[in-house]
Amino acid sequence: MTGTSLGPYDILSKLGEGGMGAVYRALDRRLGREVALKILPADLAGNQDRRARFIREAQAASRLNHPNIITIYDIAEADLPSGRIHYIAMECISGNTLEGLTPAEGLEPVRAQAIAADIASALSRAHAAGVVHRDLKPANVMVTDDGIVKVLDFGLAKLVPTGVSDTAATITSAGTQLGMILGTAAYMSPEQASGLPVDARSDIFSFGLVLYEMISGRRAFPGQSPLAAVAGILHSEARPLTDVPEHLAAVVKRCLRKAPEARFQTMAEVQAALSSGISGSRSSLSMLTPAPAVLPSIAVLPFVNLNRDPESDFFCDGLTEELINGLSQLRTLRVVSRSTVFQFKGGTEDIRQVAAKLHVSTALEGSVRRAGNRLRITSQLINAADGCQLWSQRFDREMQDVFDVQDEVPQAILEHLKVHFPSGILPAAVKNQGQNPEAWTLYLKGRYYQHWTTTEGYRKALEHYQEAIALDPGMAKPWAGIADIYIFSAIVGLGRPNDLMPQAHAAALRALELDETLAEANSALGLVHLWFDWDWAASEAAFGLADALFLGRAPLGQVIELCRKTIDLAPPAIWPHWYLINALASNRDFAEIPGAIAQARQLAAGEPVSEGIFGWALALAGDHEEARRMAAELTERRASVHSPAVPIAWIHLGLGDHEAALDWLETARLERDPLLAMSHVNPTHDVLRDNPRFQALLHQMQFA
Repeated sequence: MTGTSLGPYDILSKLGEGGMGAVYRALDRRLGREVALKILPADLAGNQDRRARFIREAQAASRLNHPNIITIYDIAEADLPSGRIHYIAMECISGNTLEGLTPAEGLEPVRAQAIAADIASALSRAHAAGVVHRDLKPANVMVTDDGIVKVLDFGLAKLVPTGVSDTAATITSAGTQLGMILGTAAYMSPEQASGLPVDARSDIFSFGLVLYEMISGRRAFPGQSPLAAVAGILHSEARPLTDVPEHLAAVVKRCLRKAPEARFQTMAEVQAALSSGISGSRSSLSMLTPAPAVLPSIAVLPFVNLNRDPESDFFCDGLTEELINGLSQLRTLRVVSRSTVFQFKGGTEDIRQVAAKLHVSTALEGSVRRAGNRLRITSQLINAADGCQLWSQRFDREMQDVFDVQDEVPQAILEHLKVHFPSGILPAAVKNQGQNPEAWTLYLKGRYYQHWTTTEGYRKALEHYQEAIALDPGMAKPWAGIADIYIFSAIVGLGRPNDLMPQAHAAALRALELDETLAEANSALGLVHLWFDWDWAASEAAFGLADALFLGRAPLGQVIELCRKTIDLAPPAIWPHWYLINALASNRDFAEIPGAIAQARQLAAGEPVSEGIFGWALALAGDHEEARRMAAELTERRASVHSPAVPIAWIHLGLGDHEAALDWLETARLERDPLLAMSHVNPTHDVLRDNPRFQALLHQMQFA
C-alpha cells in the first residue's frame, strides 16, 4: 500500500497490523497533516460482521471528544484492483502501548496511578455517551512520546442510548447475538466471559485488570490458554497485591469483584477513589472497601422418596435436579451443585451440619409421595444458623401438574430469600420440557442409562427416549438424546457410520425444530459435522452456540461439575474421567489430580489414551519422574503392538519437551491417528500454536 493514494490520503508507510486490518501513516493533502489510516482489507470487507464492527469502531470513537481518546477524522471507502476496501482516518500519534511500556516488575506506583486516572477519565466520557468499550487491555492503551494517554480500538464497543437499562441485552447494530463472547480472554469481566449482558461495570472490571498489571507487572489471572484465563476470571480470586500503596490495592480489589453490583458502579467513582489516594484523605478510603456483598446461598438436598420404589426414585432425583438447575440460573443466588448435594442422599445427618459442610445459609429439603395419579410434594426451607424453619409448603397435585410445582417451589423460595432477579429468568428449561409427566420420567430414565456409555446402556436409553417421544412428540430433549446415542455408537464401532450418522443428523435437526435454544441438540449437530461430515467450520459454529447456550456462564468450572455429575452415576465408562482430569489440569487444580487418576485407573489401567492424559496431567502437576516413566512405557509398547503416538506427545507437552512432542505428532500424522482431529482446538496443544512445525502439521491436515 505504500505509495498508494486513498481519496485525499497519500500512504507513506506501514505502522502495524491487527485482527481488524493494517494501520498506515498517511498524509492528508487537504490539510497538510499526518494521519493514521486503518484499512479493512477487501477479503474482510466482504464479511458482513467484520465490516459492521469496523464501521462501529469509527462510529463509537467519533461520538467521543476527549483528550485521552484517539480522535476519528473520517471513514470512507475506495476501489482498488484487489477489490473495495473500507478505511478509517484517525489521529496519528507516536509512542508505546501500555503492554510494551510495563516492565516485568511493574510501573512505579505514582506513574501507574497517573496513567490509570487518564484511562478512567476516558472511559467515564465514553460511558456518559452510551459507549461501553468491551476490549480494554494494555495493548489498547497508548502513551505518546509526550506522555499523553490515549485509549484505542473501540472495535468491540457496544453502542447504546444514554441511560439504557443495565440489563439491556448485548445486541449491537451488527446483530451480535446474546450469548456470543467477544473480547480478549485475559481481560474480560465474568459476565462478558459468560456471554451475559454487559454494561459500564464490565469495563470497570477490565480497568481493574489493567491497573493490576501496571502495578505488579503480571496478569491478575494468568493461564497457559485463553480457557484457563477465563476459568480464573470466573472462579478464582486474584493474588493479593503486595508492596503497593494501600489505596491502589483497594481500588483494584473493588474493581475485580465478581458481581457487577459489588464493584464501583461508575468510572466517576473510580476517579474519585484514585484522587482520594493522591490527596491522602483517609476518610474517603472507606468507599473503597465496603463489606463484601454476600450472596444468598442454598443447598437443594435430594428429595426423599416416601414410596421407596424405583419409579418414584427417578422422579425425586429429577425434581431435585430441575430445582437446582432452575435456581442456578439466578446470578444473585449461590446454589450448591448437584454432584455435591447428592452425596448426602439417604443420609441421616442433621441438616445444620450438612449446611455447615456446604457453607450455605439455607437448605431446602423435601419429600415426594405418589398415590396412583396423585402427588404430594412437601418442602421446607431451613435457616442453617439455627435450624429454624423459614418456610414450608405442601403441594397436592395431579401428575400432569408437576411442571407447575417445579415453577412454584423456586418462586416461593425466592420470595422468602428476598432475592431480586430479572422478570422471566426462572427457569425456561422447565417450561420447555413438554406437558406429559410420564414422557418426562421416561426421558430422565433415558438420560440415566445414556450416561453408562455401554452397549446395554445405549440400548435402554434409546428405548426410553423413543417411548417418551411416542407419548409427547413435541418434546425436544429425547430427540437430542437419540442423536447422541447414534453418534457415539458409530464412534465406538457399534454400527456403520454411514448408517448411524445420518440418523443422528436427522434427530438433532428434529430437536432443533422443536427447540432452537436446546444446547444438547446444537452439540449433537456439532459432533456429526466433526466426526462424519469433516466440516470444521460448521462443527465449530454448532459447538460455539451450544457453549453459549449451556456452558457460557462458567466454561471450565461447569465442565468439572458435569464430569463429576456423570461419575456420580457410577457408569462403567472412562470418558468422564478423561474430561475431568483434563479440566482439572487446565484449571490448575493440581491437588485433586492424583486422586482423580487413581479412580480412573480402576477402569482403564494401562490403556494408551488414558495413560497419555494421566501422564500429561501429572507432568503439569510437577510429578515429572512418573510422567517420564509413563512415556517410556508407552514408547516401549509400540515395539510389540500398535499404540497411538498422540498420547506420548501429550506427556512430552506436559513435561515442556516441545520438540519431542512434535516428533510424536508428526508420527501420528503419518499413521493417520484419529486423535489428531482435535489438534487445532485441543487446549493441550495451545503451547504449540506459534511453533512453525505445528503450524505446518495443521496445514498438512488441511486446516486453514
